[in-house]
Amino acid sequence: MFQGAKLDTQRYSYRMNKPLTFLLSLTFLFLFSGSVYGDDFQDGFDAKERKDYKEAVRLFRLSAEQGDARAQVNLALSYHFGDGVPQNYKEAIKWYRLSAEQGHAGAQSNLGYIYAEGKAVPQNHKEAGKWYRLSAEQGYATAQEELGLMYFKGQGVLQDYVLAHMWFNICGSGGGREDCAGNRNRVERKMSRSQIEKAQEMARNWKPKQESKGFFEQFKEKFGIK
Repeated sequence: MFQGAKLDTQRYSYRMNKPLTFLLSLTFLFLFSGSVYGDDFQDGFDAKERKDYKEAVRLFRLSAEQGDARAQVNLALSYHFGDGVPQNYKEAIKWYRLSAEQGHAGAQSNLGYIYAEGKAVPQNHKEAGKWYRLSAEQGYATAQEELGLMYFKGQGVLQDYVLAHMWFNICGSGGGREDCAGNRNRVERKMSRSQIEKAQEMARNWKPKQESKGFFEQFKEKFGIK
């Protein structure tokens, strides 16, 4: 039996995207502050691990306000579950969106969940599909499974068993999502042999898109900054 959308609750310790919104007049601030904000994030992550949630939120906020996508999604999770702050879905959505717009696959997936379930926003399967797709195309298994379910059910997208099978096949290939193989097998019962073969070929040929680099990464590369 197919289940509802899933929220990814892992604490994100990767995919650091630096600020996109600073003005060029703050270039020198970039150069001397990047490592500080990175330390704030890591300290916040450590505080979260030892269950000092209020301190984690304080530290995540310092980095999140400077545009660190990892800190933004962790701050969003704090508001989502009420860890160290009163539960507030609107604040969670704000920080998910800021992180997702920088290309953070986990934030994109969770924003898809927000719209799929109608958490503090009107339920909107089309908008959910948009964010799930962006995440899935980067190789994020949770979003791949959810996108497969949307194609199977025809929610927010045109029903398409071939694409549903493809996404279930892809998300199951890494071994991280046990439900993917089962969902793929359920979809197969509704497909012809030629459809299955087409979906399998599409899955074999699929490659994840690289996460787009933020302004800070591009600046460092241009000027050879480590």
